[in-house]
Amino acid sequence: MKKSAGLRFLKNHITNRLSDSVRRPTYAYITITSLCNSRCRYCDTWKNNVESEPDTDQWKIIIDELVKLGVVALTFSGGEPFIRKDLFELALYAKSQGLITLVVTNMSLFKESDCEKIADSFDFFGISIDSTRPEIYQEIRGVDWLERIKENVHLLMAGLTRLKADVQVCGMVTLSNKNA
Repeated sequence: MKKSAGLRFLKNHITNRLSDSVRRPTYAYITITSLCNSRCRYCDTWKNNVESEPDTDQWKIIIDELVKLGVVALTFSGGEPFIRKDLFELALYAKSQGLITLVVTNMSLFKESDCEKIADSFDFFGISIDSTRPEIYQEIRGVDWLERIKENVHLLMAGLTRLKADVQVCGMVTLSNKNA
């Protein structure tokens, strides 16, 4: 039987603080795709191609290795992680291995029908939103999606509430001279 993520986290923390020997990582942050549908001014990830990205089975091997290293929490990021058709499969796999799962998304590809999969797959859901002012958002993101993103946030929250899902949702901001 796998230890709970909380116990694994506590064990890692105590071991890392008390041990003079090998320290174990607690968090891992993986870029599951370098593809992105935003055109952010501060990032050129969207210029990448998908040719060298691991497939689903390769990502599962990487997740297994992270668990062996002692990782407790795994963030799925990108690019835009929802571009990957296997995002939910990979997150569910990570959860089945005892990991706390997180995702960071621009919410542009969100579908209301995904609420149940999100509830099952993620413990934390990070929404990357750099401004609530349309002109600033468009200048930073290079796309005019702010109203769609706001609507998607409302749909996500309503869906997770309806499901009584234990998913923590948070906004994430990349600060720049445009929005600070």
